[in-house]
Amino acid sequence: MFGDLLRPDAVRLEQVEVVDDGLYLWFNEAPQVSESLLDGAYMLEFESLGREQQGELLLAGKPANWRLKRQQRRLQLRVLAARGLLGDWRLEQLEKRWRLSVSLREE
Repeated sequence: MFGDLLRPDAVRLEQVEVVDDGLYLWFNEAPQVSESLLDGAYMLEFESLGREQQGELLLAGKPANWRLKRQQRRLQLRVLAARGLLGDWRLEQLEKRWRLSVSLREE
């Protein structure tokens, strides 16, 4: 595990930023992303180093909870609200970092 932390080419989640109706996840390199829905929760998984964390965001003025959880060498982002969620994501390079933009909406 410590070897992964010292690898300069390893994908790392550096920051999570809450924005209107979504999240920005900032990486040092482009992650491989997969999307899924489970019982109304919106989920993304990506191979990345990073720490588990959680928080709250507002969707159309209503609260939703997000959580990043480690699944072996992957991180899983799960967003859950009182109603079912749909989402879109976009990955773009900005300067020397990569931003994964997650936009969410009610079903």
